[in-house]
Amino acid sequence: MKAREIRKAFLDFFKERTHTVVKSSSLIPHDDPTLLFANAGMNQFKRCFLGEDQRAYTRAASSQKCVRAGGKHNDLENVGRTARHHTFFEMLGNFSFGDYFKEDAVQYAWDFLAGVMGLPKDKLYATIHEGDAGMKLGADEEARGYWARYLPSDRILAFPTKDNFWAMGDTGPCGPCSEILIDQGPSIGCGRPDCRPGCDCDR
Repeated sequence: MKAREIRKAFLDFFKERTHTVVKSSSLIPHDDPTLLFANAGMNQFKRCFLGEDQRAYTRAASSQKCVRAGGKHNDLENVGRTARHHTFFEMLGNFSFGDYFKEDAVQYAWDFLAGVMGLPKDKLYATIHEGDAGMKLGADEEARGYWARYLPSDRILAFPTKDNFWAMGDTGPCGPCSEILIDQGPSIGCGRPDCRPGCDCDR
């Protein structure tokens, strides 16, 4: 499947679910002095999340051109060492501005990956935030409950803050996050006894 086909399938999926398709912003943000290059799909919606901008829509989907070669999201050291790190890529994203939350986000993610894309359900895992005593946060049991509608408990993995807590910066919007992983099998892994989906290797 070609990149343009994946992009179209993703944007069509969310358009059918009343998301406004927003074109990629410039790689050089025109109104954000904190960024040299766009490095995430949410960059162009930053002011929406900060409550400084109100759009004509509350749901959006985009395919954002990104560069990660420095700063907070710097993948440069891993480029060439793994199969999943790149300096330039397109980030597919769906966004809600005060509309839906975790339950619908989980359902949309599952329906797209397992349904539209046809990824093998028995190889899919979900991750949640395990909690953080320093931030006085317990495990994200709400997300675990939603993932449990689709996955057995042994394929819902809890990871620490460095892996499953999203933050826009040192201050501002932040919170626990979830990811979907596909297990490519031990033959792709690093060979360590504790290697599993979510390992730093390419498994």
